[in-house]
Amino acid sequence: MTRFQRILATLFSGLLITAAASVTPTAAQAASPTPKPILIQSAALHAAAYCPDGYLCFWPHPNYGGHYGQTRESNRDWRSWPDSECWSGTWNDCASSVVNNTDCAVDLYRDIRWSGGYYTIEPRGSIDDLRLIGMDDQISSDVFEC
Repeated sequence: MTRFQRILATLFSGLLITAAASVTPTAAQAASPTPKPILIQSAALHAAAYCPDGYLCFWPHPNYGGHYGQTRESNRDWRSWPDSECWSGTWNDCASSVVNNTDCAVDLYRDIRWSGGYYTIEPRGSIDDLRLIGMDDQISSDVFEC
């Protein structure tokens, strides 16, 4: 990751918005409580900043937690990618969040050799928690549909 990407990721990891009034408040405004800052979580923006253009990226934890893996082509067996953070020692059945930073739809399959059930992630789409679609720790192969 380049220094620029790290800076972008830091900037987009959370945005702090505060309300400030520069005019004298009315009686109704003075009686109401002071607005509190709102923290907008931007996990998808943070993840997209790390995921290079043209790649499918995946993380071993929900909300893009941990380090990530990436691919830019169809793969019939995710067991061929070692990863020490995954319980199996490979990316097979390990991904918990994904970003599709490509212009292609990508089919994420439960089993190796593009078999079993699958979920299609749209171009430039992301899923911050694969548990929500029943695919957490279940992806074993992928197909890019370009």
